[in-house]
Amino acid sequence: MQEVGHQLLIYPFRYAKTKSDVRSARIPNETQLVKELFTFAPTPKHTQDPFDLDFGAPVTVAEPRGALATIPPDTQLILVPFACNASELLEAYWGIAALGINQQLEWTTDPEALHLPQAVTSYTSRPIIIPGQITAHTSFADGTEPTLTLSSRTASDRALHVPAQTEAEPVEDQTSEDDATH
Repeated sequence: MQEVGHQLLIYPFRYAKTKSDVRSARIPNETQLVKELFTFAPTPKHTQDPFDLDFGAPVTVAEPRGALATIPPDTQLILVPFACNASELLEAYWGIAALGINQQLEWTTDPEALHLPQAVTSYTSRPIIIPGQITAHTSFADGTEPTLTLSSRTASDRALHVPAQTEAEPVEDQTSEDDATH
């Protein structure tokens, strides 16, 4: 990826529900906010649809409003398109692109794949992917993260609407005041 300025603006968006070629990705909705974000992107090479015969219509450029208006104009927009479905994140990329005709992206850099974390698969009536848990040392309170055991409920528990157990039941004390020796 080419070197960019010091100020970056990151825009993640889902481009597909299945794995597909990210180079053919489109912005899902060209809202006013998206138009304002793309004022920080490169200028598109093609600004008019080849079948658009209205040669006199000027291309409208959105002016950033609100907090976007306070961002320096040399800020670079970094796109993070990802493919995911209801069960898992399939793939993710990052790169720089202009917003072309019909919400099509014109990549100025080759989109680079982002490495996804290892995942744990939980088998229920349909597979569910749970992103891997980080077990490395963290700086929070100079401790280490606990290791979590992930498991799914059995089909019979789900059918009987048995609530999921999130913590072990407390063990009741088996001694009483009468057991005390003097």
